[in-house]
Amino acid sequence: MGLLFRLFAKKTYEELIRECQRGRKDNVLFLLESLDVQKCSGALRAAAAAGHAEIVQILLERSALPDAKSYETTAMGSVGDFSTYESTALTDAIKGRHYGVVQVLLKHGANPNKVRSVGTQAPSFSPIYDAARVGDVRMVKLLLEAGADVDGRGDSSPLHAAAWKGHLDVAKVLLEAGANIHRRLKGDWTAHPQPIHMAVENGHLSVAEFLLENGADVNAPGSGVNGDKTPLGYVISRMDMDR
Repeated sequence: MGLLFRLFAKKTYEELIRECQRGRKDNVLFLLESLDVQKCSGALRAAAAAGHAEIVQILLERSALPDAKSYETTAMGSVGDFSTYESTALTDAIKGRHYGVVQVLLKHGANPNKVRSVGTQAPSFSPIYDAARVGDVRMVKLLLEAGADVDGRGDSSPLHAAAWKGHLDVAKVLLEAGANIHRRLKGDWTAHPQPIHMAVENGHLSVAEFLLENGADVNAPGSGVNGDKTPLGYVISRMDMDR
């Protein structure tokens, strides 16, 4: 396979991305003899998203930029409705729960506080937010050890993500590390709740109970589309809906 590839390879960046995604080390090394990896951030992202730590290591050793962003446009429901969002290799590896890849990226200087956005006027997120959102406790701890801000530096905090998705173990790690239990969502959201609002609204009662035990305010006013509805107000509303 390696010999045939060498004979027929087109030596394009698209080909490099494909071979990185497939994890074919020999083919990647061959292509890198002719291609500048710094001109193709998609190669590192492809390897990271697929969980190929060895390929990621090779690309970084050949001066791939660990924090390079690339952009994708994704359909968002109705025809003609699109959202352009940023991503990095670190974000892709976290979302894929590829712990070894994240370790390699951090070792080579990936910024654990690099903020990405999901549109020109959309909210922004930190890598630790993504780890909290997928409920990966080990990944959250790894990022904290690497210097990640426990509250993130984006518009939504990791604790918001844990409350929203019902990840109690993640919420415990974040609060133990000093997360702000009263922080509200920032930026271009239709509402700006605290984590307790999100836990209650989404029916994650074990997370809500834990937050209340650690100082969350059951009477904290809401903000946005639901007006000033408190966490207690959400509970009452859900009870009314269930009748």
